Amino acid sequence: QVGVDVVHGKRAFRFVNTHLEAFHPGIRVLQARELLAGPLNVDGDVILAGDLNTGPELPDPNNRLAYFELVAGGMVDTWPILHPGDPGYTAGLGDDLTQPGDAVEHRIDMVMYRGALVPLSSKLFGVERQTPDGRWASDHLGHVATLALSP
Repeated sequence: QVGVDVVHGKRAFRFVNTHLEAFHPGIRVLQARELLAGPLNVDGDVILAGDLNTGPELPDPNNRLAYFELVAGGMVDTWPILHPGDPGYTAGLGDDLTQPGDAVEHRIDMVMYRGALVPLSSKLFGVERQTPDGRWASDHLGHVATLALSP
């Protein structure tokens, strides 16, 4: 994980980027708790972005636990606010990176926040980026969100 404390104008916020454990839900929950007790434990605004390997609608309920831990800790998921009813799938282009673009079937890459922030926009990107031999640049699509510091 990496984090930075930012001052924009007179407003301060913390930005944290992380990649949670991919294969063990119990370790992922512990990592979510560690984030909440450590880098996300600030007075004021905080943004969390990354490949969280968890989500509210994953097929295996155990893989949802870290997501719900973060939400219980006050983190708000930007995607469902801005795209109600749209699953926003970001992952599933496969280990060999040759699957078709519509093979994404999970939303595990997220931007979450807590505090006086307002999500303005978010989008997925990367479906058009293939190498000359037809492989994807990653097994995930990109997700970018714009948040405003409310007054």
